[in-house]
Amino acid sequence: MAVAGALISHDYARVMHNRGVMHIGVLSFDFHLPGCASLKEKRRRLARLRDKFGRSANLAVCESAHQDSHRRARWEVVAVAGDAGVVERSLADVERWVAESLDAIVVDVGRENIHHKGGRGEVALL
Repeated sequence: MAVAGALISHDYARVMHNRGVMHIGVLSFDFHLPGCASLKEKRRRLARLRDKFGRSANLAVCESAHQDSHRRARWEVVAVAGDAGVVERSLADVERWVAESLDAIVVDVGRENIHHKGGRGEVALL
């Protein structure tokens, strides 16, 4: 779909059509990195998470805690879309990939869903 000369996704068009209904999911991972001897090694071992999902249009990825610890890490992945199913599938894909592909032990996984409907400050945790 083109708007003012720019292309926008079908999800964004659906959000605009539904008066700003947004679905936001937050996936939190706590990792243990046994044998990790340095922060450089830790970042190398976890960089694949950012590299794999950091460029996705509806995902944001960041290290959110334990930045100065060699053997612990907490990462957050946020998915945003106009369709709750898109958010759910995106986060499920990330969770599956993390369990199968990272050189780290997943100690804990948390998930939070947020529903935002237009206007200012109208946010509900689900």
